[in-house]
Amino acid sequence: MPEASVQVLVESTVELGQPAVKIDEIRAMVRDLTCTVIADKVVFQGILHKQIFFVREDGLVAHQAEDVRFAGFVDVPGAVAGSACRIDAVIEFVDFDLVDPTNLIQRVVVRIFVETLNGQTGIVVPVQPQSVTFFGGGNVQTSATPNGVFTTMGSHAFQVLSGPKEMGFFSTAAYR
Repeated sequence: MPEASVQVLVESTVELGQPAVKIDEIRAMVRDLTCTVIADKVVFQGILHKQIFFVREDGLVAHQAEDVRFAGFVDVPGAVAGSACRIDAVIEFVDFDLVDPTNLIQRVVVRIFVETLNGQTGIVVPVQPQSVTFFGGGNVQTSATPNGVFTTMGSHAFQVLSGPKEMGFFSTAAYR
């Protein structure tokens, strides 16, 4: 089963709904990650969901959410077009600049892991939610919330199992 990984830089600028004096923390997670296998490549897309907590001018902490779509591809020599794939994502780094009280520039590095299931079709395994919180003070707190997801194809159901992998989490589909 050919596999590979790639890093993706997701950059965005968000206009805050209220003026801020500083960013308290940003929590980021990948959602709705999908993949498609073509000859020797895997094309992927997903949504980077962020929870932005900032200190307003009156000293109170406010919250704003942001969703940023991203897409890319990774070379996977030996991948057979039309095969199913497994995909996971790990947020490796978040950087941000509050350029003025209402404009926030964010840069997030996401590592995408893919594995093709050559010869098998129809199984799509979504990413298990994984989130990372970045605090303005430089402390990093990592948490993961894997859960079983069932994908049904006709009369077949597959349970997605998750567990640790070198740099993140893996998902595997098991016939149920």
